[in-house]
This record gives sequence, C-alpha cells and structure tokens, in this order.
Amino acid sequence: MRVLNQHMKQVVDQVRLGFMATVCPDGTPNVSPKGTLCVVDDAHLIFADLRSPGTVANLRANQNIATWAKENVSLPDSWPSLPSTRLMPFTEI
Repeated sequence: MRVLNQHMKQVVDQVRLGFMATVCPDGTPNVSPKGTLCVVDDAHLIFADLRSPGTVANLRANQNIATWAKENVSLPDSWPSLPSTRLMPFTEI
C-alpha cells in the first residue's frame, strides 16, 4: 500500500486541484483536472465524479493512475521555483 506523507496531504488540502492521468482503452494517456480532490486518510484520495466519465471508465478498465498536484497553482510564472507533489495511489472504484 502506498502512503501519503504529511507534505502530500498538505498540498492536496491547500490546493484541492489535482490532475489525474489514466490510460484509455486504446493505450493513450488521458489527463483530467480534478477540482474536488481530497485526502481521505494516509492511503486514499477521493474526487467527486461530476464530469469525469472518461476518467471513471478508464479506471474501471485499468486501475493504473498517477495524480499530480501543484502548490501555488495560481502563480504560473513561479512554477520553476515552486515544489510539486506527485501522488500515485492505488485505485478503488
């Protein structure tokens, strides 16, 4: 089981915006922003399935996922100097 460290949880709690990368049935990547990303516990993240039919369908077929959250996402000019957090949880639907 992968564990979210304290820094990862803080980033998600502060930013609430994550990008989920899943795999489409034809093998191509699909990256989708999720503005409802939340920490459930030390090993689980959750997002609301509001407009995510492609993401959810991809996860039902292939549970490989990468999640990325960027601190201070509203400051794109500062991106090179700001840390980001890559989260790679296992998936449960």
